[in-house]
Amino acid sequence: MIGEISRTELEWFERWTEQDHPVRYAEAARRVVILHPGTRWRARQASPGELPYENGPDDARASDEQRRLLEACLHEAIGPHARCSFALYAGFLTESDDGRSDGFDEPSGTWYRGRLNYVLFSGELHESAYAGVDLRWGSGRPFVAEAPIPMVELSYLWSGDHSVLVASPPDTAGTIVLGPDTLLDRLISLPELHAREWRTPA
Repeated sequence: MIGEISRTELEWFERWTEQDHPVRYAEAARRVVILHPGTRWRARQASPGELPYENGPDDARASDEQRRLLEACLHEAIGPHARCSFALYAGFLTESDDGRSDGFDEPSGTWYRGRLNYVLFSGELHESAYAGVDLRWGSGRPFVAEAPIPMVELSYLWSGDHSVLVASPPDTAGTIVLGPDTLLDRLISLPELHAREWRTPA
């Protein structure tokens, strides 16, 4: 059941997203990056203050196969019924839309306005991750003539205990995953994901 994000998780997200992304990621013990189509690794090793990849010309999203495989790995790691929090990038929407003019039927009270704008919600992983977002708001919705279909982008998801974080920051073309070794090793093992461990200089 999709619902409002808790105050605790909202505050955690705010602390995370209002800081420089690469610096925060560098604090994790291990990080894996999934390169989206058209993206390439930096020719030199990334410093702690920068992402390890160079964006492609279109800042492409992860492919359908990459998103499907990543979601399956998350199901294996934390279970399909794990309660998670989610953040959709909403820089192209306004709060006045409120599910009316643009077809974006978001839970109430979930707008976050900061350096960038997001719609936040909570839900079980199986209903609220990539497949769920597509079904509820994206290309998976049934076609209705002249009905608006909003463009939405799942930018962040994280587990209730914060042991797993998946981040695809807006205007970038990579997905960063923080989590247990079993999850990260599994992602690296799948060639279709184009995943690599992100190591920074000691």
